[in-house]
Amino acid sequence: MLTYLMLLEEDADKACFQQLYERYRGPMYRTALRYLKDEGRAQDAVHDAFVKIALHFQKISALSCMEMGSYIVTIVENRCIEILRKEKRRLDWDEDWDIPAPSGAEDEAGYRRLVALVDSMPETYREVLTLRFVLEWSNKEIARTLGLSVQAVNTRISRGRAMLIQRLKEEGYDYDRT
Repeated sequence: MLTYLMLLEEDADKACFQQLYERYRGPMYRTALRYLKDEGRAQDAVHDAFVKIALHFQKISALSCMEMGSYIVTIVENRCIEILRKEKRRLDWDEDWDIPAPSGAEDEAGYRRLVALVDSMPETYREVLTLRFVLEWSNKEIARTLGLSVQAVNTRISRGRAMLIQRLKEEGYDYDRT
């Protein structure tokens, strides 16, 4: 808290900031945790958001009470999205995906080929397919995290699956929906 207060000059601003901090740190943390799914990274996002709030406190304190709450939560949401985008969480699928129960070298080789095919896809599709099918996120969670509409996520998943099916066919795998 002292770090934030040092960024403010006026005693009245410091008192107002302390009230704002006490009121919104919980909702901001819960929001960050929902996005980042990690306590440490959520705390970092909240800290970064409060630094930003302190740096721009004159503008923020001029907002009405109703506007301020949603604006402050939006700041932490945007910070979470920035963190996720900067990380570009490229998964090492060989470690993060569970290899199906081995029934032979051919199955494991097929699995590794599938991972390589998905990994070679354009990031737009690789990202949503990974979040959806590896991490098992809902389309709504993916949309919120990537800053997209749910429809855009649905479209990317659909196009990504179609691209993957096409690549599998080119590799000689006969895809059958049944």
